Amino acid sequence: MRKLLIPGEQILLRIGQHRGRATWICVLAIGFALLAPITAGLSLLMSVAMLAQLFGVERVLTNFRVIERRSGFFGRKLQEIALRDIQAVEINRSGLRWGTIRIFADSGRKIALDYVDGPERVKRAIDQARLAPNT
Repeated sequence: MRKLLIPGEQILLRIGQHRGRATWICVLAIGFALLAPITAGLSLLMSVAMLAQLFGVERVLTNFRVIERRSGFFGRKLQEIALRDIQAVEINRSGLRWGTIRIFADSGRKIALDYVDGPERVKRAIDQARLAPNT
C-alpha cells in the first residue's frame, strides 16, 4: 500500500475486516478443502479463491484520501476518493461489530467498504480527516 502514497501522504488508519467474517471464510475454506477427495480440484480451487479474497483486501485512510485495493485470484481492483471530494459517509450496520461504510463523492462516485470492523470508529476518523483545516 505504501507504494500508492504520494509525497507528504501519511496513513492515518488501516480499515480492517471484521474477524468474524475472516473466521467464517477460513472455516468454509477448510470445509471445501476437506471435500477435495469428493469433488476433486473444484473444492480446492474454491478454498484458495476464498482465502485470496479475504487476505487480498487492503483499505486505508490517509491524510488525502480513502483507498481500497483488492488483489484476488482473478484480478486486481483499486478505488480511491479524495477527502476533499467526499460529500457524505453513511453506515449500514450488518452485525454486532461490523457493517458497510458507503462513501459518496461530489461527482456521484461511491465506494462501499464491506465487513468493516468498528464502522462508527472508521466513519468518525474519515469525518475528522475530511473536515480538518489542513486538507
